[in-house]
Amino acid sequence: MLVGQTDAHQASRVITFEIALPSSISPSTGTLTDWRAVPSVSADFGVASADIKRRIEALIDDLMKK
Repeated sequence: MLVGQTDAHQASRVITFEIALPSSISPSTGTLTDWRAVPSVSADFGVASADIKRRIEALIDDLMKK
């Protein structure tokens, strides 16, 4: 398993891309974000890359406020 319960519980933020975490993993309340709406990388890499970059920049700004 790549991410364990301890990792998920201690994380400031857990980001998923259209995948459900196993029921055995439960991040702290309010830390799970699903980036389900990210455009398909295989359909248009440039569009997907720009969207992911925008999301990461917003995430960094949000984390810096805490």
